[in-house]
Amino acid sequence: MVDWFGRRTLFLVSEGLTCTSLFAMSACLYMKDHYPDTAQMLDWLPLTTLILFIASYSIGVGPLPWLLTNEIIPANFRGPGSSLAASANWTMSFVVTKVFVDMRVTLSCAGTFVVFGGFCFLGFLFGLFFLPETKGKTPEMIQAHFGVLRLKH
Repeated sequence: MVDWFGRRTLFLVSEGLTCTSLFAMSACLYMKDHYPDTAQMLDWLPLTTLILFIASYSIGVGPLPWLLTNEIIPANFRGPGSSLAASANWTMSFVVTKVFVDMRVTLSCAGTFVVFGGFCFLGFLFGLFFLPETKGKTPEMIQAHFGVLRLKH
């Protein structure tokens, strides 16, 4: 799928669908708390939004950063840069896991999913404005996009 659709397109679709599914989950949880009769008629929606989130995360937001990291980072910084990116990824996964319960208590379940959906929206904007398409491009072309100068000795 990555080679067929392109990395950027797949990332944007994935990020947009994860964002949409989290906002929809938030709406479901809000309705459950404030409009239980309506929520009961839509009892299929939370599972549907969860399935949409997992599927959309799996096609782009989950795996693509690992691929793009190696394509975007300059060769002379690839080792430390990949380590830094992996550390940031796992640190943020830990933070999300650690703060979820506290956020749920403080913001409610619906509010927590709004916050996470907002972060997905920021990720979508990042992909839209800053993430280049790297499909079929040489490392030199990718580095030129970022304006990286190569020093020759």
